[in-house]
Amino acid sequence: MRPGGRHRLRPSPTSVGFPWPTPACGVVVHHGGQGTSLIAMVAGRPQFVLAGARRPVRQRPGPGGGRRGRRPAHVGATPEAVAKGCLHLLEDDRYAEAASRLAAVTSRMPAPSALVAPLEALALSGAGR
Repeated sequence: MRPGGRHRLRPSPTSVGFPWPTPACGVVVHHGGQGTSLIAMVAGRPQFVLAGARRPVRQRPGPGGGRRGRRPAHVGATPEAVAKGCLHLLEDDRYAEAASRLAAVTSRMPAPSALVAPLEALALSGAGR
């Protein structure tokens, strides 16, 4: 599926080890794992999560505001339902805008490695005792 009008479903391998969504990726469909969720978040892509939920759940607003994706009930996750959900995410610009805002927020955060030395110094100083 492509953002901006032309939507085409393409078969994919059963397992894909990707380091980053490609520029042509308009929606990331995944199982809800932390790694894939964070990659999609940092890349600024709306997410369609196929988690083992008992009933449909919409994500609550997060940093940057707005919904970033959808999570249908896994039981109803037929190919048609997934395609319909992805089309909804692609056609409603609010999802892409919210995902972009979230990516902008995360891009301003320091790298975890930049926090190690200050946290160690704080711990060694005995602050807070």
